[in-house]
Amino acid sequence: NVSMLAFLEHIKRPARLMKEIHRVLAPGGRLIISTPKKKGEPLMRLLRRDVAEMHETYHDIQSVRELTAGLFTPLVEEDFLFGLNQFFVLEKL
Repeated sequence: NVSMLAFLEHIKRPARLMKEIHRVLAPGGRLIISTPKKKGEPLMRLLRRDVAEMHETYHDIQSVRELTAGLFTPLVEEDFLFGLNQFFVLEKL
């Protein structure tokens, strides 16, 4: 299994990363992702003023589905922390 916790939003070429994770995972292996939502940025700015510069892009359910299409099937798609973050569990096809 591979876990990416608060990591995906920092990657310049996430599609390339998804293909590499798919390559190294065993059949049926799982990819676990957590990532903040764009609507959480004002709250994050209370902790770090440069948060917008730290993130390459924000993801949502649709963008994660598009990034992983043909590589993984979603098992879990959940919001947490008052809907400001999201959690995904995907299984390698």
